[in-house]
Amino acid sequence: MEDNIFSQIKSHASLIKAYFFINGKTVLEYKKAFILQTITMFLNDLIWIFFWWLFFTRFPLINEWTYYDLLLLWVFGTTGFGLSGLIFGNKSQISELISEGKLDYYLTLPKNVLLHALTSRMNWFAFGDLLFGLTLAVILIPIEKLPLTLLCIISSTLLFVAFGVIAGSLAFYLGKSERISKNIYNIAVGFAIYPPNVYDGITKIILFTIIPVGLIAGMPVELLKNFNLTNLIWLIVISTLFVIISIIIFYKGLKKYESGNQIYVNA
Repeated sequence: MEDNIFSQIKSHASLIKAYFFINGKTVLEYKKAFILQTITMFLNDLIWIFFWWLFFTRFPLINEWTYYDLLLLWVFGTTGFGLSGLIFGNKSQISELISEGKLDYYLTLPKNVLLHALTSRMNWFAFGDLLFGLTLAVILIPIEKLPLTLLCIISSTLLFVAFGVIAGSLAFYLGKSERISKNIYNIAVGFAIYPPNVYDGITKIILFTIIPVGLIAGMPVELLKNFNLTNLIWLIVISTLFVIISIIIFYKGLKKYESGNQIYVNA
């Protein structure tokens, strides 16, 4: 049993690695466009940080959160978003794959359908976000906190993917829902890079449990500021559960899937 589990993990890891390098080579064929998009996304994040700086010069504290805390929030938000886009590039295209019958291609292959669909595309625009997050991390985070930071980044990445899968899987149940799915995903991203301390009461509970966008960046910042083992366990448990829920929703919806009756070549 254990050998079978480890064999599947190794197989899935090999699939992710293979697609990453294949997609990477494709991206490098368009170096100028890649560099331009990377710079554009980096500058876009930098502009947002500048606007937040203007805000904090007027209001130095937001419920005990400082500008430094906001920068840490963006470390996890942009790094998690960037990694999820580079490795699981189809996370925000699931609804399109379903609605247009493009899942047919993945259903004919022996590998895990969801994993294959997610990793077969690289969203290379996300590299600018990843670069921005890593730059902030190098500047702001002490070396001794890097292991905790890495664990939190992995959690953030998986949560971004899970939100994308859940939002995209609505197409199984609602039909053509690309716009709804993308709006839901964009809302989740927006909440993730917004200081969680502005919320309180039931709203904050929901954002850290039922719809755990607060775990993407807010909880990691709290862990870096004041490490708490209970909070770390909470982060790992809820993140894992949310990923499992996204997988269940996808595969339950897959039973409702109707073939697009078209030939789809993955490019």
